[in-house]
Amino acid sequence: MESQQDNNGYRNLSDAIFEAKRKLGISQTTIHDKDLSIMAQRALLRMNNLSSLQINNMELDVVEGIATLPSDCLKFISLRYCGTDGVAFGAYVSDFAYLNECGCGINGINQSYNGIAMINDNTITFKDIENAPDRIRIAYRGRTVSEDGFILIRNHVVEAVSMYLCWQFAEENSHLPTYGNKYQYYERQWIALSNRVISLDARESFNNNFAAMVSISHPRIISL
Repeated sequence: MESQQDNNGYRNLSDAIFEAKRKLGISQTTIHDKDLSIMAQRALLRMNNLSSLQINNMELDVVEGIATLPSDCLKFISLRYCGTDGVAFGAYVSDFAYLNECGCGINGINQSYNGIAMINDNTITFKDIENAPDRIRIAYRGRTVSEDGFILIRNHVVEAVSMYLCWQFAEENSHLPTYGNKYQYYERQWIALSNRVISLDARESFNNNFAAMVSISHPRIISL
């Protein structure tokens, strides 16, 4: 399997899984792939991997008062109603507490989403179904994904995720001679590499912090 790397320094999360399987000696089987994929995403969450996040926006249909958020949505930011022509209108309905934490805001008529909708289980449910819109445009914080929907991560994150997978897999199978003496080594490597990722991401966040990223993406939000 060849590494899938794009021009912006991102690689497919599957590269980390492949590397872990190679280290663990299980590269010839796919029986563990589903569990490893779940663990890989858990590793990203444990590192709060800011470098793989971005601001996206898209239009969603509202059916019987319910709109389904995209699969890559980690945090809802804002929405506006829009017509079939895609032109948005009316107030911004936003998570203003979250925006204020980032030092960002939206000028003009606006209201908190809590007053008109609930966000649960990856859906937006409007409280007043009869007056709910047919279509909305949303801004949200999500992971960077490839055109075919796979999570992309920075080069410096791949080895850290790989070591997390090795640690978790080896510890779970520590009763086997192959892994009995290795899981503690993998754990130490994971701690060192994950700390490096957190440090590099913090530096990148300092230079181009999330508030700035939202500001840069502000035209996306205010064009909702």
